[in-house]
Amino acid sequence: MKSFLWFSLLLQAMASASSAQTTSKPRVSTVKAPAVSAREVQHLRDALAAQQQQMEQQRQQMEQLKSQLQQLLNANQQASASAQKVESTAEQAQSSAAQAEQSATEAQRLADQASANAAETKTQLSLVSAKTQDEDKKLSALQMSWAASGLRVTFVSAVRTLPSRVFRIATVPACAFASEWKES
Repeated sequence: MKSFLWFSLLLQAMASASSAQTTSKPRVSTVKAPAVSAREVQHLRDALAAQQQQMEQQRQQMEQLKSQLQQLLNANQQASASAQKVESTAEQAQSSAAQAEQSATEAQRLADQASANAAETKTQLSLVSAKTQDEDKKLSALQMSWAASGLRVTFVSAVRTLPSRVFRIATVPACAFASEWKES
């Protein structure tokens, strides 16, 4: 570009020097535009059409890539939502399992306590039964000795059982002489 400028300045300087020296008519130089053939124009049109077609193909490829990217983003969002849902469900299941374990532990503790209470109650009932049988034997012996002396005595016992204890409330003798006793 610099060489072209220098060359054009040189030509102007020479042209002005030659016109100053001669008094003849000045020359007018006309630069003719190069002639463009129809073949070249058609070639340029074809190149432009090819470029436009290539740009359209690239635009379509960009649209396809944009569509695929949007599909991937949607799939990623769905996978993320599913993962969060699975995580939440797993946390709920873990919490439920912990609660079930606590409930099972509490149920086992209560069952052990009930078993211990049942064993204690069974022991107490056997003690009461043994004492009752012992007292019944003593009362039978006493009744026989009184019956031998002509006194008929009947003992009435009341035993009350409560959910946790067995109590003997009272033993009351009911007696009458054999001559006063009436059988019904």
